[in-house]
Amino acid sequence: MNTHYREMDLRESWISDLLASLSHGFVKIQEKLRDLDYYDVGFAKEQAETIFGLAFVAAQTYITGTISDMFEINSDCGLSKQDMLFHDSPQLNQNVSKIILVNAIANYFKHYEEWNGWEIQRYNRQTIQTLNLVGINENTTYPCHVAAQMIWPNEVLCELSYLLDVLVDWRKHLLERVKSSSQVY
Repeated sequence: MNTHYREMDLRESWISDLLASLSHGFVKIQEKLRDLDYYDVGFAKEQAETIFGLAFVAAQTYITGTISDMFEINSDCGLSKQDMLFHDSPQLNQNVSKIILVNAIANYFKHYEEWNGWEIQRYNRQTIQTLNLVGINENTTYPCHVAAQMIWPNEVLCELSYLLDVLVDWRKHLLERVKSSSQVY
């Protein structure tokens, strides 16, 4: 059996480094809470929301690249992009996998300031519908934080390496599926 060069996970290293750097932001938040009188929980939550949002955008980049790899490896694998997002990722409910939630919350973080509230439009329909399916809506104060709590355990919430594990495991299982679909490449 031939090995396609895109089977190698060339994205794992950079996203690992990036998530480690972002995780350091949580350490800085804790230091500010301890050392600065004016810095309160409100400031901390706002900054944490941004860290989570940036982590999700990086994860979305990894996901998009992985899907591109899978189509390059086997364009005739019989899976759509949506199938790949759902494939072998732990399910949050019957319609949303962890990978689908990562993709939706990244879209939210990138674009929510452009939206007219949570009014469904052509450009935000899938994102809002996905977030609503897991209980994130216009009344959710910190949507990225809530999404993170759904994806990885609270006791390691500030350890973004857990997100990396979710992504890498999904990619490995997806690659196995794509390779087994056909040996043409």
